Amino acid sequence: MHTVHDQPRHLSTALRRNLPGLMALYEENYIRLRRLIPAMPAAGSAVVSRVPGCVDLHLEVLDRAPYTTSLRLTYRLCVDGAARDEPDLLVRIHHDARTADAIEVHLPRGRYRFDARRTLHRCWERNRFLHRWLGYCLHRGHRFVESDRSVEVASVGG
Repeated sequence: MHTVHDQPRHLSTALRRNLPGLMALYEENYIRLRRLIPAMPAAGSAVVSRVPGCVDLHLEVLDRAPYTTSLRLTYRLCVDGAARDEPDLLVRIHHDARTADAIEVHLPRGRYRFDARRTLHRCWERNRFLHRWLGYCLHRGHRFVESDRSVEVASVGG
């Protein structure tokens, strides 16, 4: 007999486009981000995760406070000789609440930003994208680990 605990986490409340679903999505995004980034770099740091056969994953820590961290997560692609960040996500982590929220998502088709008329829908859409992309990055083997930092960390904003 199957119980609720036997169900995989990805089949949770986070699939529902309602407030409890959005809160569950925030929590699941936090869990995935902490797997991707076990030890958060200092503010102003930039780190690159390199996996053979994959696009490099770039992390830039924009701001760190006691309870929150703002970061940018992106692939840096070379398209027609020019660098392009795609997708380009601005994420705010709330350490005390153990949640992560995609504040902005920049994609070739446009930008998903705060829209007061469709707040819940837009937040769910941005964070569902973050959730799926983090799952993909983790599946491909991306991780920002302490041993990489000695080589990969560079100061941002000089």
